[in-house]
Amino acid sequence: MIQNTWLEMALYPGCIQGFFLSYLLWQKKHTNREAIRFFIALLLTLSILMLLRVVYQPAFFKKFAEIILLPDVILFLTGPFIYLFTRALLRLEPLRGARLYLHFLPAIVHVLVVNSFLGLHLKGFLHYLDMRQVLLSFNLIEAAAMLSLGVYTGLAMRTYLQYREAFYQKYSAPFVG
Repeated sequence: MIQNTWLEMALYPGCIQGFFLSYLLWQKKHTNREAIRFFIALLLTLSILMLLRVVYQPAFFKKFAEIILLPDVILFLTGPFIYLFTRALLRLEPLRGARLYLHFLPAIVHVLVVNSFLGLHLKGFLHYLDMRQVLLSFNLIEAAAMLSLGVYTGLAMRTYLQYREAFYQKYSAPFVG
């Protein structure tokens, strides 16, 4: 039976609002389209995280243990989206190719390796780790996700401060006319 708590009932409007704002931003054409795309990606990841929290049912994850850590992928994506949004908002040179995809490597490794490996242990198909080690791995993944978000928030802040310093140095010089 599906049960809703106050937190889940508060997440419903936030989730719907996130999807609605993403749609509106996608339809509206702005001059800095790259920044808007990264902001839409950030909004969608947060909305999907809220949606996954709202529809979470323990019985579902007992049956499909391989996907138990998929919501954590969003935590690994939020940091790069914040950093890339900051770069695009400041109109810095966009990252291309390998330099761009490298930021999403932790999320890819999480989906392909960690999520499958720990999920198969929970289902009983693999027996390399005992339950204590699996639970410790969950805590390490959460810590790594929080660390990743903190690092990318710090990178975004550093990028902004460097941009601001360069701007002040450029325009604080006396006009030589």
